[in-house]
Amino acid sequence: MTVLKDLLSSKKFVAMLVAIAVFVAGRFGLDVDPATLDHVFAAILVYVGAQGVADHGKEAAKINGAMAMALHKPANDNVPPVGRPLTAAELRASADMLEAQDSTKAGAA
Repeated sequence: MTVLKDLLSSKKFVAMLVAIAVFVAGRFGLDVDPATLDHVFAAILVYVGAQGVADHGKEAAKINGAMAMALHKPANDNVPPVGRPLTAAELRASADMLEAQDSTKAGAA
């Protein structure tokens, strides 16, 4: 049942069902010009393809973002959440920490 709910919530799946219904209705039921029917069917299929490309781009962005976050190891646990600007005190603490790291590296060299 969950699979059916997932499919029916998918824009691509619903558009595909509409395309099939339009095609079947036009070929076997409604009196529609075949050229018009082909144009409507093709437009729906193009939409499904374009939605697939857009979804692929979204998934790639999610994966790349997750990888970037996983690879980013903050120097300390006092890193503010992403999107929030640093306060003056946080900037000073960060600058002090970087200076301490530089002096440690310089002393080791």
